Amino acid sequence: MKLFLKSLIFSVGLVGIAVSCDSGSVGQSISQSAIDALIDSTYTLTGQSVLVPDLPPRTTRQLLGVVKDADFGVLESDFVTQFMPASQLDTVGVRAIDIDSVKYYMRIPPKGFSGDSLAPMRASVFALNKILPRDINSSFDPIAEGYCEESDMLGTVSYSATALGMGDSIFSLYEREVAVKLPLQWGRDFFNKYMESPETFASPTAFANWFPGVYVTNTYGSGRVMYISSSVVTFFYRKHTKTAAGNDTVIRLQKDYLATTPEIINNNNVRLKVAQSVIDKIASGEVIIQAPMGYDAKITLPIKELVAEYMNSKGDNLGVVNNLYMNIPAEKISKDGNITVPYNLLLIKSTERETFFNENKVTDNITSYYAAYNEQTKSYEFPELRKYLLSVLDKIDSEEGYVVGDEDCEFTLVPVGVTLDSDYYGNTYVINVVPWIDSPVMCKLNLDGAKIKFGYSIQQLLHKQ
Repeated sequence: MKLFLKSLIFSVGLVGIAVSCDSGSVGQSISQSAIDALIDSTYTLTGQSVLVPDLPPRTTRQLLGVVKDADFGVLESDFVTQFMPASQLDTVGVRAIDIDSVKYYMRIPPKGFSGDSLAPMRASVFALNKILPRDINSSFDPIAEGYCEESDMLGTVSYSATALGMGDSIFSLYEREVAVKLPLQWGRDFFNKYMESPETFASPTAFANWFPGVYVTNTYGSGRVMYISSSVVTFFYRKHTKTAAGNDTVIRLQKDYLATTPEIINNNNVRLKVAQSVIDKIASGEVIIQAPMGYDAKITLPIKELVAEYMNSKGDNLGVVNNLYMNIPAEKISKDGNITVPYNLLLIKSTERETFFNENKVTDNITSYYAAYNEQTKSYEFPELRKYLLSVLDKIDSEEGYVVGDEDCEFTLVPVGVTLDSDYYGNTYVINVVPWIDSPVMCKLNLDGAKIKFGYSIQQLLHKQ
């Protein structure tokens, strides 16, 4: 229903009186205008689920394991990664033979898993035999594509999501490490390579030419996927030195010489068999969002109708767009407490979705926005869509004959991870947006219950003399 909130009469002219002793005449001019502020909330939202073909490697996070959920499907993930090498190794009083052991640590944050915390599983680490491709994505299969073989295994470890003797309630407060022991000879070869060719360690590209990276996969068990926040390779070694008194001594040290960083290629190989119940819901017209992989939602914003109403109301008068607000209700589908609704949704113009992630962009609040899920209202709220509508109106004003097309109205909702930062003055801003990879998430969007509110003002000239 369109509501005329108020009509304000402003006197924008001033009665001017000029008196002449010669003529005795008086001149006068008056102009008035009315400003009508309007809000329209009759607009509706339409959309459908769209299958996600793959995920780009735009995160240092890694997902490992297999989880099954009757309402979600079967999610499997392993990963390949290069490493950023340390530019300098501790070599004074250290020889290759002094390296005692090498371990590859995968660090899981508190509550960083979905599924059964007690399920026994095994992770295996394989050495890659050639450099990872730049155009890699989530459908990458390192064994099928010849990047490693079973004989390239470096190590394996059995693990669960809880530490020995530590209950879930205690474990949820601490970071968990899964440690894979690597071959001692590999560690000594690593040290010798540095001694022979330190330039190999000058950049991740140079290092990858010598050691392309690793493939980490689940080789036993199911029931859980774990989100790995960081990975490092730690060297344990002896250092020959002297005491303060000048006596020979040996001290034991450990240092991280390899790590995953944003500069290197890191790719999650994700496979999702969507539950039949989800497929059936989508076929019946429900709008489902699912990640990792799964489904995004493509929605059609009523931009054509908004522009038409605004232009018709404005006519030849002055107009101002005050606000454009959208709220989309969402509900949980899975009965499993581990499968939550997406924490954040990216609203992106559909024609820009691919380049947004490929170019590591962040939301600009013109053609891309994000909203966090509101537990109280059970919805996602986008209160500042005004700038996008203004950009369309600018095209109409600046490009002769411009007509609002379908691509101006089509947007995609994507589950994402969002990293925020703040400045000295406490202002918060987005520094990173990546496709969601941390855990399985899913929800149904209730587009029929969505609310779109459009507010604008028109200034009409009433009288001029």
